[in-house]
Amino acid sequence: MALSDITEQAVIEAVGECDRLGRDAFLEEYKFRSARAYWLVYNGRRYDSKAIAGVAHKYTRPKLGVLRNSVAEPELSNLLLRNWDFLSGLVVGKLTK
Repeated sequence: MALSDITEQAVIEAVGECDRLGRDAFLEEYKFRSARAYWLVYNGRRYDSKAIAGVAHKYTRPKLGVLRNSVAEPELSNLLLRNWDFLSGLVVGKLTK
């Protein structure tokens, strides 16, 4: 299973779960750390890109569960932009202060 296999619906479900649980509870539930620099912005809200990708994998392939990937944040950002272009309003990139 690869990031490119994750569906639009799975991403939307992962984002929805994050919204329902709240960011801190979502990260704790799935044992992800906060994004350091690279974020997914969807409908004007910021999300931890690795956590959303990992949990979206769970929705795409429930038997395989959450994707634990060691891809570095810049590389993940590029993968998400290439593979998740189906999401309207999606921005993935380095957040500057």
